[in-house]
Amino acid sequence: MRKLIQKKTVFIFILIFVAAILWWFKSGPTGLWPLSGQSNSTGQATVSTTSSLPSSPGASSASVGSADFNTARPEEVAVAVEAMNANQFQSWVQTQAQNLNQATVNEALTESQLKKVAQHLTASQIEQLSQVSLDPNESANDRIFSVYLLTQTEGAAGAAVLGNIAQSQGKDWGSPQPHTEAELKHAQELSLRYMAVDQLARQAATDTAAFDRLKSVAKQAEMPQVRQYAQKKISEIH
Repeated sequence: MRKLIQKKTVFIFILIFVAAILWWFKSGPTGLWPLSGQSNSTGQATVSTTSSLPSSPGASSASVGSADFNTARPEEVAVAVEAMNANQFQSWVQTQAQNLNQATVNEALTESQLKKVAQHLTASQIEQLSQVSLDPNESANDRIFSVYLLTQTEGAAGAAVLGNIAQSQGKDWGSPQPHTEAELKHAQELSLRYMAVDQLARQAATDTAAFDRLKSVAKQAEMPQVRQYAQKKISEIH
């Protein structure tokens, strides 16, 4: 999964957790997934399997079945996630955001699983991911994972939500002076929106609706850096 994340956004970890904002603005938005793993007493990474797949839609989010997300077939995972209620889905998002960078994760399988999950998301789950993505009170991990999952939908509903995310105004964290928390928070807000723009640009090559969304972002995004980035992506398509 770490290879997947490196492909998607190569320096988000650097942007959020290291004050490299000046270099970042010159190079463009790419980055590692800032996920935090868990270790056992020997220092070896472990993966929790107690909250991976639900045994039924009414199962407790704390004990949703014994199936292991790290080995389950993509279709099995997608169907299970689709059946989750709002609380279970929130718990699943948080668990995957925490665990996906661990050493025991099967990267190729996990990529396939998440792609399938994204294609089976319900309208309410897409809206839930959108809300997490834009909520500054949510953890950086959860917000990035939520945007990432939305980028895997590749449908009209997902493109609409990505357009809304890209056009939205990030929280005002104060003047982003070098080496300050405000600088890093500002960089995070931009990174999330750049991820959305990147996916719209990928879809825009073959999807007229996505291209129209990208043009709207280039004209209407609240953050000027996002408008400029969307304009750059449009120029690369033509």
